[in-house]
Amino acid sequence: MRILAIDDNRTITNMIGEYLNSRGHDYVTSNDGREGLAMILEQRFDAILLDLAMPKFSGYDIIESLIQSGKIKENNILVFSAGDIAEVELKKLQDNGVNCSIHKTTDMLALEKTIQSMVRSNNSS
Repeated sequence: MRILAIDDNRTITNMIGEYLNSRGHDYVTSNDGREGLAMILEQRFDAILLDLAMPKFSGYDIIESLIQSGKIKENNILVFSAGDIAEVELKKLQDNGVNCSIHKTTDMLALEKTIQSMVRSNNSS
């Protein structure tokens, strides 16, 4: 799978990248929201891991831009966050095209399984 992670925390993106690359996935990262959005608009990814809380251009800004461009439904977006996302906010994100969410984790196998499940589920719809 080709996976893009957009997160301003390089430690997180490096940790995920080392694991996913070792498992045979093509993993790409952006530590800047605007750069990450440009990558989504220019390239094709099987899954996008998106941090919501980034400075300057957040995950919310990326989602809004994808909605406005009509590209939100073309992407498998997994929101991953260090904090809890309120149920109301999660419902709004899902209504707008976000596929699922997960807490940032060091359990890379669980993350990989969540990504695979999301992609399988969305490709069969």
